[in-house]
Amino acid sequence: MVILSTAIIKVKDADNSYQFARAFLDSGSQPSFITVADIADFVLQKLTVSLPSHHIDVSRWRIPRHLPLADPQFNISQGIDIIIGAELFFDLLENKQFSLAVGYPLLQKTILGYIVCGRVAEPITEQTSVQSRHVCTEDLLDSQLKRFWEVDNFDDGKAYTSNEQACEDHFNENISRGSDGRYIVRLPLRQEMLTMIGDSYTPALRRFLSMEKTFGNDEDLHLEYSNFIEEYDRLGHKEVISHASCSPQFFLPHHAIHRPESTTTKIRVVFDGSSRGLTQLSLNDVLFSGLTV
Repeated sequence: MVILSTAIIKVKDADNSYQFARAFLDSGSQPSFITVADIADFVLQKLTVSLPSHHIDVSRWRIPRHLPLADPQFNISQGIDIIIGAELFFDLLENKQFSLAVGYPLLQKTILGYIVCGRVAEPITEQTSVQSRHVCTEDLLDSQLKRFWEVDNFDDGKAYTSNEQACEDHFNENISRGSDGRYIVRLPLRQEMLTMIGDSYTPALRRFLSMEKTFGNDEDLHLEYSNFIEEYDRLGHKEVISHASCSPQFFLPHHAIHRPESTTTKIRVVFDGSSRGLTQLSLNDVLFSGLTV
């Protein structure tokens, strides 16, 4: 059988807390995948079968004790949380490896520790005959993209509900195009429900104060966040309003996610329209949902 490279890594969640995850280092994968997080290209419910396919007895292997293994339990069949593809795989490698012996795998040094990879001479059994493959065909992708973009069986003669008609009218009356070519449309608010949101300022303030505490422990995150807000202002995406305004207001909570490993955007700011006010209604709750096509 062939041992595939695994590593135990720390992943920062939405609350800026670190969680341990088991990663499969796959140089043959173009994108990266993850069950839940932000560094990957795709988020899936399940990534692959457990790796390795069965427990491997390593009691007689002479692995130098001073070598830190990226996955100390590489020989125990366990689930995979993340697949790190070729985009990051080769950035992890370092120029050093050990060969245990003929018929045993290699120990390759990485910035995560030593990964164990390669063929193991074992008698062929029902367990060892199991192999893992990760396949994605162009035909399947083409079919999925076609279904994504096509509108199937749309009936022009369909009778809309009052809410659907209101949402359709709102869209037609409020859509415009900016000087940069982007389409702009006002939020389809259900006016009769706006006053039912209640106090949304307190939850939003609580979220912001929690984020400020995080800034005290992460100067890079604070700097990146400040740069984001300055750019947000420079692009005209925000304006100052009075908290004392009598008109219905919704204070949109947000938090920053730091991605230092990203080669492009180091920070992503997430605005939370599902955050509920003190009456247990959120901004999303007072928007028309529109048509299903």
